[in-house]
This record gives sequence, C-alpha cells and structure tokens, in this order.
Amino acid sequence: MTAGRVLIGRILKAHGIKGEVTFSAAGDDPGSLRPGLVVYLSEKAGVEADESLTLRAVRDGYHSWLLSFDEVTDRDAAELLAGRSLFIEEASLPPLPEGEYYQFQLVGLAVTRSDGTDMGRVSRVIDMPGHDLLEVRGASGEFLVPMRREFVEWIDLERGEIRLADRADLLEAQSKVPTPPFKGAADAGLGSRRPQPNQSSESAS
Repeated sequence: MTAGRVLIGRILKAHGIKGEVTFSAAGDDPGSLRPGLVVYLSEKAGVEADESLTLRAVRDGYHSWLLSFDEVTDRDAAELLAGRSLFIEEASLPPLPEGEYYQFQLVGLAVTRSDGTDMGRVSRVIDMPGHDLLEVRGASGEFLVPMRREFVEWIDLERGEIRLADRADLLEAQSKVPTPPFKGAADAGLGSRRPQPNQSSESAS
C-alpha cells in the first residue's frame, strides 16, 4: 500500500441489494470516515494499487458499520469488495487535541530513558482499559510502557522520539502481562487513537 495511507478497517460482506457493505473498523475513534471522503482498497490480483472509492454514507449497523459508495450501486458490485481492506490518506485524518496521537504515529518511534539511553523502538500500541501500553523492542528484549504522564516524559513526532520519565519502577512493566501493570483514570494518560468512522446521519439510498 502506498506510503502515507492509514489502514482504517476491512469490508466484510455485501449488505442488502443497493450496494451497501458491512465494515469492521480497525479502531474505536470517531471522525475519520465521512461522506465525500476518498478511500483506497487493498491490492488484489489484476487490480491497480490506487483503486479508490468515494464514500457516500456511513451508518451504524448491528455489530458493524454500514458503508455505501458512489461507485457501488448493487449487490453484485458490493460482493466483489468482500475481504478488501480500506485505507485513507493520512492528511484526511481529523486533527487531535494536544497530547493525543494516532497509534500509527507512535509505532516505530525511538524510545529513550531520561538520560538519553536508547531502549529500542515502539513495535505496537496495545489497547487497554484506561490507558494504552507501548510495546518496545530493543537490544535488551521487549518491555511495556504505560501511556501515562508519570512514565512518559514527552513525545516528539518531529524528532521521532519518546523520552521516558526517570522512574525506577518502570521496570515493573518489563514482563508481558494480559492486564496493565499500572491502573488509573483515563484522564491521567496520554491519548492514543485509532481511526474509525463517525456515524453519519445520512443513510444509504
């Protein structure tokens, strides 16, 4: 997929007879999908990488989102989209408040201790209740960092770096566990988001 595009989810199957499809979003944040937005489909045999569709409507379905496109007007055409992933241009994402980041912006950033020691890079962001965890991989192995202000001193996207706070108890996050090692209110964390569609009052025709 072309650089500068962000995965937003996958089309599951056709819905109804007017070209609508069910859609499984890759995240839980509103605002990314809206009528008129151009979306790009994952590649498949015989189809160019830049195949695109224009979103006509977004609405909430039963356990999934329902999307319709200007170019897709019947069930036969919708069935051909099943299993295709959707991407949007990074520039199409709505801006976030200060201190919040899209998860894809954090993956790959260098992680350093408070003294500047290199600890590795963020390999993924793990969704947890209250706050997320950064999974960091480096020469010494893997460890987890809670996305909370007492553990993360600052994040600088331009420098491509996350600086950890001077906290000895951060070592408690070194082992992988199914629940976060530190719990707290969500407003004490640093926000990270995955793009997902916003419910539209406009429904498919």
